[in-house]
Amino acid sequence: MVNTNPVKGTQDIFGDYFYIQDNLISTLKKIFTLHGFEPLSTPAMEYTEILTSNYEDEEKLIYHILNSGSLEKSLNIKKFQKKDISEKGLRYDLTVPMIRFIANNFSELKIPFKRFQIQEVWRADRPQKGRFREFLQCDIDIVGSKSFFCEIELLSIAYDFFNKIAPKKFSIYINDIALFKKILGNFNLLESFQEIFIAVDKIDKVGLSLVIKNLRDKKYPEDFLKLIEELFSLKELPLSFCIKHLNEIIIEFPFLKEESLKFLEKINELRNYIDENFIKIDLLLGRGLGYYTSLIFEVKPNDKSIGSVLGGGRYNGMLTKTFPNKKLSFPDTAAGMSFGISRIISYLKEKNLKVNNCQPEKILITPLVQEGWRISFDIQKFYHKQFINSEIITEFSSLKKALSFADKNNFSKIIIIGENEIESEKVLLKNLKDGSQSYFLFSYFLKD
Repeated sequence: MVNTNPVKGTQDIFGDYFYIQDNLISTLKKIFTLHGFEPLSTPAMEYTEILTSNYEDEEKLIYHILNSGSLEKSLNIKKFQKKDISEKGLRYDLTVPMIRFIANNFSELKIPFKRFQIQEVWRADRPQKGRFREFLQCDIDIVGSKSFFCEIELLSIAYDFFNKIAPKKFSIYINDIALFKKILGNFNLLESFQEIFIAVDKIDKVGLSLVIKNLRDKKYPEDFLKLIEELFSLKELPLSFCIKHLNEIIIEFPFLKEESLKFLEKINELRNYIDENFIKIDLLLGRGLGYYTSLIFEVKPNDKSIGSVLGGGRYNGMLTKTFPNKKLSFPDTAAGMSFGISRIISYLKEKNLKVNNCQPEKILITPLVQEGWRISFDIQKFYHKQFINSEIITEFSSLKKALSFADKNNFSKIIIIGENEIESEKVLLKNLKDGSQSYFLFSYFLKD
């Protein structure tokens, strides 16, 4: 029997989900455009050497493409060879395609280059809650500027968006890679950063005490474990209390002073632009240690019911690393962030949070008798001239069935045309949101 389910880690998009996604994307595009970001679209396929240029450790997550004629061989492992895999793969993210685009066109671009990109990406990952193999990625980046105002602008955009769709439901957690590496370097643990990052990233799921126990079992220094506990205590404090406590930690661990003061200077500057209640300091945040070079940040729901729904930061040297032969006329530095649209929608639906205007107004026109078909068509044309979604359904024999259908399918209004309406030449318009109803003469819908 043919399996009609979507491939695991993918999803069909229909109905309410589609309208929520469409609304979120529309909201983001408006915000991006207001800030001067321009749209970019790149092909689904990229050359493998480009895809792996910055993700060597993630190569196993890239979907590779077979050469033409290799399918039959792929079904026979003994005959299949590495040369049967083409030099192309599906894009893993949107940053590397952007870097390729800039390298190919930078002489024609305005620098700083500000772009947004909203397209599907594919990862051969293990599916789980909030993690898909195919999902819609939404990126914005500012390339070619060293100014800290880039980070300020990005974080203000994040604040505006999340405050619009779900006020007070999300917070942004901020760290600085330089500070994180300073901590690891002081304890000679830079080579263990991956193991430490994986461990501390589980604190929200399994609790601090278990993470500390696991690290202690692996013989990490007690002073380091004590510092981990101290830094964890900062995460959920109001910003002003967090800053005060961080200064107390610096007294106990003076090696943190120089980088901490630089970090706090950025945080204090940021407070001038966005509500500080949205800001959390998380000095255990360690995303992309081999990728980001300065400030890093993630947005997470306050109830921790799902992982991060946005991530980003400052990264340097991507163009030079990917295309070493290109001579750039601008600083090889950038700041950017990615919105996890699929995760955001999953959270909104799970929490039954309504997005304003996520669906267009829909009017159901229901002739309960055949004599009402003609005026139903005239009414539909009347609404279509105003670009209002209206649909005629002729299948109902009773008002009860029509109302049930309208409610189930999210119609905002219903127009009823039964025998009484035909006789009086009036239609009944019922507002399904507030229950109000009105009568309109047929002639109202026939005027120009």
